[in-house]
Amino acid sequence: MSVLKRSPIPKHHQLAEILRGLIRAGDLEPGDQVLTEEKLCLRYGVSRGTVRHALVTLTQEGLLSREPGRGTYIRSDRVRSPYFTLGSFVEDMQRQGLAPRRRVLKCRVIPAPLEVQKRLRLRLRTPVIHIERLRLANNRPVLYERRYLAKRLSRTCPQRS
Repeated sequence: MSVLKRSPIPKHHQLAEILRGLIRAGDLEPGDQVLTEEKLCLRYGVSRGTVRHALVTLTQEGLLSREPGRGTYIRSDRVRSPYFTLGSFVEDMQRQGLAPRRRVLKCRVIPAPLEVQKRLRLRLRTPVIHIERLRLANNRPVLYERRYLAKRLSRTCPQRS
């Protein structure tokens, strides 16, 4: 029998909220190891997929850190918004125990659109490099980027990866 409520709210969201509450209340403190996936499944009456989804959510929020082969721990530095900082995306993802990747969707030289021209203070129809890419964490999309770079600053588009 499930401890979680029958609700339109997905079980992984409910479980993540329960764990967030335990962290906020101090029942789980920085450095503490979270129960294993198996024990969380038994305690809350949910599947392993539900537990994993909740743990990934909390890891992405910066509340947990996952160490392969060791377990999942409450973060001591409690990074809150890793996707909206000026730090390195790769470093932020690695610090959270996630594997960062990027996927270049577009990379082409075009005349600067009017808004880009104004923002970069370029002359009319100055060539710019237009790049669109996805940033991934554990092969799941977490960020979509669109960039315009003055053509004179670069000779080629970034390598696809």
